[in-house]
Amino acid sequence: MSRPSIRWLLLGVAAASLLLPLLAFLLLRLLDPYLVQQTERQLNAEAVLIGEIYRAAWSRASGVPLGNPRPPARAGDLFTPLESQIHDLRHLAGPVPLEFPLRRAPSPLGAEGVALSEQLRSAQIFNLSGVRVLDAEGCAVASSRDQLDRCFSVLPEVQKALAGRHATEIRERVSDEPSPPIGSLRRRGDLRVFVAHPVFDAGRLIGAVWLSRTAESGLEFLVKQRRDLFYGGVFLIACVLSVSALFAGSIIRPLRRMASAAESLARGESPPPLSAIPAPREIHALGSAFDILTRRLQERARYVGDFAAHVSHELKTPLTSIRGAVELLLDQGSAMAEPQRERFLSNIDAAAARTARLVERLLFLARIENPSDAVPSESVRVGSWLEQNAERFGSDVTFHATPAARALARPLLELDSVLGNLVGNALRYRRSAPVRVTFDTVGEQLRVTVSDDGPGISPENQARLFQRFFTTERDSGGTGLGLSIVKAIAESHRGHVEVTSNAQGTEVGVVM
Repeated sequence: MSRPSIRWLLLGVAAASLLLPLLAFLLLRLLDPYLVQQTERQLNAEAVLIGEIYRAAWSRASGVPLGNPRPPARAGDLFTPLESQIHDLRHLAGPVPLEFPLRRAPSPLGAEGVALSEQLRSAQIFNLSGVRVLDAEGCAVASSRDQLDRCFSVLPEVQKALAGRHATEIRERVSDEPSPPIGSLRRRGDLRVFVAHPVFDAGRLIGAVWLSRTAESGLEFLVKQRRDLFYGGVFLIACVLSVSALFAGSIIRPLRRMASAAESLARGESPPPLSAIPAPREIHALGSAFDILTRRLQERARYVGDFAAHVSHELKTPLTSIRGAVELLLDQGSAMAEPQRERFLSNIDAAAARTARLVERLLFLARIENPSDAVPSESVRVGSWLEQNAERFGSDVTFHATPAARALARPLLELDSVLGNLVGNALRYRRSAPVRVTFDTVGEQLRVTVSDDGPGISPENQARLFQRFFTTERDSGGTGLGLSIVKAIAESHRGHVEVTSNAQGTEVGVVM
């Protein structure tokens, strides 16, 4: 099964990010509020201009000089801009009635209204707006359609305008004509905007301008802008391809290096470090982790090799001794004297005991050096351990612990092993003074110090103290693993071991 590459995935994400706005415009009609508000702004501008034309015609017809055109509440303001009143397209006004009543009195504009109607019809050819100029009673004195002397005061926006307030309503567009093709000037949206603008003169309401126009739909807007959208889309696609290729390369190149390094590691080769490869932060962190993993695998491989070599060497001697003694017993056992037979059996028992002790210590060391394989051990506070174990060493060992050290807890097996190995060595080499054991703290860690007055350790042996299987007492049963175990325990707690030795004595400090 073929899997897509990171380059194609990034390209797909970028392409989706480009298509989502277009789909949102088409499916969620996100453009509709903007286009409706734009239509409202255009109608407001037309309403103000037509209102001023009506004021001039009203002044000529009535013989009253023109006064302040501002609403009475804002008569002293320098500017009174018209704010948009469309905030939600979900609430639509009811449909416009098909018929409106006629006025009873003659139009106050007379011939002025007829002339203004001709101008409005000519303007509608270009601005597509239906306009009715109303008098103070709400009846048309001029109209872009044949609606002179019709009264529109039943409409809510006209009622607000006659009360002195600018008003806007939105209605669903109703048409009995078939939908024209996309791109036609007659093809509009589904919403029609109605604006009613009051006209004042010297603080008195003299009429209103009622306009309407169908707002452009989002699809129609996109079709009209298709050329700009096409070139913009081509430019964006080119940018997306370039950026995707750049970003994909910054991800793919280090990943390929990592794959090559993993293959080299599988073949047993040593791969180059990956943390120096230029890469994003997360991949750089992955490369650093891979370097650590590689180093640990190599260390583990060396450890296993050294461990196997040391174990085979150390077990070879007792096994050879056991095998030789068994062969002699099998060949000559019946002819041997009893004391000689017992000596051979004692040698076999001693070699078997050494082998068992060696294997036990090797297992304990392996568990400490590989904590993931270790069995959790019971923890005990230092103070409790002292109360239970101090008498075990008798008067040859003195213990001292600070209150802070007594409160610390460490695994019981580890405390037993550290103290058993260090105190055992100190007792073996001391002259006359008791061995001194001190428990103290170093930050949040425990420091165990064991001192004796022995002859000290030679510089040559100090350099090899912590090597596995190094011992100067092999003939007396030493395994050479005691100090290796102590060091492994300290390092498992991010600690260390310090040794100071001279002719006056030896001091070993373990931080764990």
